[in-house]
Amino acid sequence: MMRRWAEIPFATLAPLLGCGIATSIAVVEYSFTLLAVGTVCILGAAVIAWGRNRLQLSAWLAHASILLCGLLLALSRRDGFSSIDVRALLAHSRLPVAELLLFDG
Repeated sequence: MMRRWAEIPFATLAPLLGCGIATSIAVVEYSFTLLAVGTVCILGAAVIAWGRNRLQLSAWLAHASILLCGLLLALSRRDGFSSIDVRALLAHSRLPVAELLLFDG
């Protein structure tokens, strides 16, 4: 089975990323930093398992890290906003709200 998936590696990436993105709907409270560190640790464990020729374990760990990457991608897209967004400007008091502002666009 491993040989068949090795021939089409992107066939497993898309569904796993999709599952991670779909899982983000259920995640309400989280620590982004801990999720990112956990993903890196799982990916490191997959590399170590691959180096020790434990290919099945390495594949499972790599798949788990890809799923977590999809989760992190969706969470950062959902909860993050850029530094030029009005919400960010208001949060840092860089947008004067006491006077009239013209917004072009």
